[in-house]
Amino acid sequence: MLTWLMLLLAVGSGWTDHRSFENGRDGAVAVGPTGLGKRGAFPATTFSAKRAYSGRQSARATIERGSRGLGKWGGVLTFPEPLHENETLWMLLHVYLPDDFDWRAEGRGWRLVQVVTLSASREVEGAIDISIDPQTRRLNVDNSVTGASFSSTDPGRRCGIPVPLGKWQAVEVQVRWAAQHGRGVVRVWQDERMVYEETSRATLKTPFSHVRFAYLLGKWPGGAPRSQSIWLDDVVATNQTPDQRDRRGNPRLWPREGKGR
Repeated sequence: MLTWLMLLLAVGSGWTDHRSFENGRDGAVAVGPTGLGKRGAFPATTFSAKRAYSGRQSARATIERGSRGLGKWGGVLTFPEPLHENETLWMLLHVYLPDDFDWRAEGRGWRLVQVVTLSASREVEGAIDISIDPQTRRLNVDNSVTGASFSSTDPGRRCGIPVPLGKWQAVEVQVRWAAQHGRGVVRVWQDERMVYEETSRATLKTPFSHVRFAYLLGKWPGGAPRSQSIWLDDVVATNQTPDQRDRRGNPRLWPREGKGR
C-alpha cells in the first residue's frame, strides 16, 4: 500500500515543454531556455538563423564523416516532470533534411528520436525508437521496453512515406505508458498522416518504471557517410491531452503555425 501511495504522489501535474530555438546566438551551442536546457545539446548542435520552421531560428545538428553520432550531434530533451504508468506523452518535432542529405547507415538506420524508459532506480530498461530506414528513408518504430521487442521493421513492413528532402516535415509520437499488454499505445504521425499504431503491447517493463527524457538524433550505426547537417525546430512535449484531433479523432499536437524556410 505504501509503495503504491508513493507512486501516486510521484505523478506530477500537467506540463507542456516547447523548444523554439529562438533566443540564442547563431552558431552557439543550442542550450538555454529555448534550446535543449542547460546541458542538453551535444556540441555539434547549434542555433541556426539559416532556416526555420517558424520564427527566425532553428537548431542545426552537424555530424562528421565516419562519426557514430552519440554525444556529438542532437541532444537530450529532459521532461519537466517524469511520466509514470497510465500517463501519456505527446512529442512533436519538425525536421529538415537538405536536398543533398545522405541518409545511408547500417542496420535499421539512424535515430531520429528515442524515448527512454527507466526502472525505479533510474536504470535504463528500454526505449521507444523512431529511426530512418537506410534503404527507403521511411520510418522504423521499435519498442524494446519489455525485453521482447516488437518492430515495424518485420519483413514487408515500413512506416509512412520517405522523409522528404528539401522541406520541413512534422514527426509526432504519442505513447500511453502501461506495463500491461493491451493498455499501452504507440502512435506515430508524419504531418497529417498517422503512419503507425500499436495498441496491444506494453510500453513499460513494470508498473514502477518511468520516463524522464528523450534523445534527439545521436546514434548513426556504422558512421555517417559524409559530413552534413540537418535542422530541428519547434520541439514540443506534453503530458496534457491536446485540443486538436486527427482524422480518426485521436488527440495530437500538430499542426503548429509555421511556413518553413
